Amino acid sequence: MAAVTHPFVVLGMVSTVAAIGIAAVAWYQRESPGAREYTIVMAVLAIWSTCYVLQLLQPTVSAKTPWLVARHAITPFIGVLFWIFAARYTDRPGLLSRRYLWPLVAVGTVSAVLVVSNPGSIYWTALRPAVTASLPVVDIDFGPAFWLNAGYTLGIVGGGHVFIVVMFRESLEVYRPQLTAMTVTGGIEFGLTAMFLSDHLAAFPSLNPWPHIQLITYGTTLAVIPIGWSYVTGALFKLQPLAERIVIENMDDAVFVFDSNDTLRYTNSAALRLLDPATAAAITGEAVETVFADYPELLAQYRRIPTDSTADPNTLQFVVDGERRYYDLRGSPITNSAGMTTGAVVVARDVTEPNRQRAELRERTDELEAKKAQLEQQNEQLDQFSSFVSHDLRSPLQVARGYLRLAEQTENLDHLAEIDDSLRRMDSMVEDLRELTRVDQRDLSTEPVAVESAARQAWGQVDTGTASLEVEHPGEVLADREFLLHVFENLFRNSIQHGSTSSRTQSGDREDRSSPGSRPAADDNGGGVTVRVGPLADGLFVEDDGPGVPAGERESILEHGYSTSSGGTGLGLSIVSTVVEAHGWTITVSESDDGGARFEFTGVDGTAETPPDVTRLPSE
Repeated sequence: MAAVTHPFVVLGMVSTVAAIGIAAVAWYQRESPGAREYTIVMAVLAIWSTCYVLQLLQPTVSAKTPWLVARHAITPFIGVLFWIFAARYTDRPGLLSRRYLWPLVAVGTVSAVLVVSNPGSIYWTALRPAVTASLPVVDIDFGPAFWLNAGYTLGIVGGGHVFIVVMFRESLEVYRPQLTAMTVTGGIEFGLTAMFLSDHLAAFPSLNPWPHIQLITYGTTLAVIPIGWSYVTGALFKLQPLAERIVIENMDDAVFVFDSNDTLRYTNSAALRLLDPATAAAITGEAVETVFADYPELLAQYRRIPTDSTADPNTLQFVVDGERRYYDLRGSPITNSAGMTTGAVVVARDVTEPNRQRAELRERTDELEAKKAQLEQQNEQLDQFSSFVSHDLRSPLQVARGYLRLAEQTENLDHLAEIDDSLRRMDSMVEDLRELTRVDQRDLSTEPVAVESAARQAWGQVDTGTASLEVEHPGEVLADREFLLHVFENLFRNSIQHGSTSSRTQSGDREDRSSPGSRPAADDNGGGVTVRVGPLADGLFVEDDGPGVPAGERESILEHGYSTSSGGTGLGLSIVSTVVEAHGWTITVSESDDGGARFEFTGVDGTAETPPDVTRLPSE
């Protein structure tokens, strides 16, 4: 059979093989959108080309007719299949609804029936033998049904290509290879179809250099070039084509789009700012491990992307243009209308400004909470001061008034001394009250304070009489020096007042202690009491060898206004407790080794060196 080696026959065979090859490529990517449909289209085209090859190989018109009929009957279904493919590939599920698909199938079926039956020569009117380039061919006179079939097929194939072209114009650059290949293939098909139809239009000159040769058959051979190029460079079906290019390009969020093989297919300008600008341009087409090699946080977020829901956002810090900025990372799969996963996207949203605003809001809220706490404390103090002024301060005032009336009635000036004592006690109360109102945690100015230096200074400001001070703490503590001096002064006065010789019983029983209010005469102060200041593991202590504090009063002795002495203000040890609380320390009252009072301060920040030999500061 010499016809087997004829160039048009060989070219037809090549077209068949090419169609089978393209079908195999599409089937290899069958999980991608449109790949299965395109496989069927190319498989049917392979059959269509085979029919034409068999038609060329037959020597007579009668032998060629069955293959010619089969070929023309298949043609409308190629159009229907391409419409289905275009709908899947461009993700337009509405084109597959009954509204569109059923009329297309119905018209295609009618066309196929007309081809096979050719009633009243409606499809062709005559089939005559002819020769082109020494090859026996068929000269056909087509009827109206043929033009119906041709118009129908070209219409729906053209419509499918319109959707592809529209997507080409709107798509991101990463999808251009696939869409370019489809567009070029469509152009080849329509060009060859126009050449074929020009043979049968008397009103137009023939464009076919080989009359009666249906060049459209060889379109598949030429289509291999763009389809193959797209497969190699653009992964023909790897990623669902997307639109909204302008929207994504102008987003402030950094967008990274990956295909189903974890290969980066697109990054917008915001994403390039997040990555290293020197290497960002070369990362498209690289695997996710390469793209995020220097950004393990991004890689970890990508790995957390599930296949059926959006991953939880995660806020991370990045340095962009030399500035530390905060990003909320969110990853999600990309699916088409059929629910197929076609890739994944990681979006990094710049939340630096919202974070700053939230930080400022938290800071302002903390300030308001602190202010609220301060006002509550001040209100509590006001309640305490109101009670103190209305009750405690009124007592010495009433005593003074009583002695004043008595002096007026008896003209005995000895009563003036009692009045003077009451006024002195009121002065002490006012002074202690002033100190108590000054203690505020927000006004503390802490610094390293040498305990020995502060204790000696406070001792020098107290009427110590015959009492003595021993300092065993050579280290420092973080404290407000002025308030620490008040602590030492009040504790020293407390020890001296309640440690006087005249206050001790002959039996050795301990007398109740009170807050230091009045200032006794120097010749009666201290009674030789010894006050010690020493270190603890996390603080310090102040103790004496006086009568001590009864166990039942150790918790209440630090309370505001508590006093067991008629001359006490009830504020001295309350000042100590308030200062300690303002520093964040803890104070406990216990018994010293000598049976006296011991005040321990714990939770104190500072240093305490190994105590040297005890230093003693005798009274002068």
